[in-house]
Amino acid sequence: MSALLKRAIMIYNEYGRTGVKVSAIGMGGMRFENQEDPEACASLVKAAYDSGITYFDTAPGYGKSEDLFGLAFKEMNRTRKEKPFYVATKTFGGNPADVRKDLENSLKRMGLDYIDFHHVWCIMSTDSYDKRKANGVLKEFEKLRSEGLIRHICVSTHMAGPDIVKMLADYPFAGMLLGYSIMNFAYRTEGIEAASKLK
Repeated sequence: MSALLKRAIMIYNEYGRTGVKVSAIGMGGMRFENQEDPEACASLVKAAYDSGITYFDTAPGYGKSEDLFGLAFKEMNRTRKEKPFYVATKTFGGNPADVRKDLENSLKRMGLDYIDFHHVWCIMSTDSYDKRKANGVLKEFEKLRSEGLIRHICVSTHMAGPDIVKMLADYPFAGMLLGYSIMNFAYRTEGIEAASKLK
C-alpha cells in the first residue's frame, strides 16, 4: 500500500464545516487483518501516515482498534506539529455520563489529549436522535468541546436521506460520517446533498 500511495499525489479536502483539510483517503480501524498482532497493525497505521494519509477513524466498538492506533500514535506524535494528522472516534453513549466516560477511555487508549472529530455514533432513526438529544448528549458534547477534549462535534448515521435532512436542520454538526456506495446511494443522496449545502 505504501509504495502505491507514494507514487500518487494525495488529495486533501476540507472536512465538513471544520475548516480542517484531511486526506481524501482515510485509514479506518474497523478491520485490521489480525488485531492479535499489535506491532503489524501499528506498522500499517504508521505506513498510512508516512504515505500522506492524515485522517484516522476508529471507535471503541472496533475490538482493540483504539489501542492499536495508540501504539502508532506514540511514534506519529513526534512529528505531528510538522506533519499533522487527525483522529475521529465515536460514542454510543445515551446520556452525558456515558458520553464522557467513553471519551475519557478513548483518550487514554490512544494516548491523546483531545479528539479532532468526535461522533454521536450510529444514529439509526429520528427517534434515536431525538432520545439522545433529550437526554443531554449534544449538550455534553458541547461541554467537552469547551473543555478542549474534543475539537469538532460530528455525527455518524445510517438513516435515509429525508431523515438526515431533518437531523442536519436541527443541529449544526461540523461533519457527518455515513456509508455511501452503489448499493445505497439512492437511499442517502438527499442527505448528502443537504450536508453539502451547509458548508
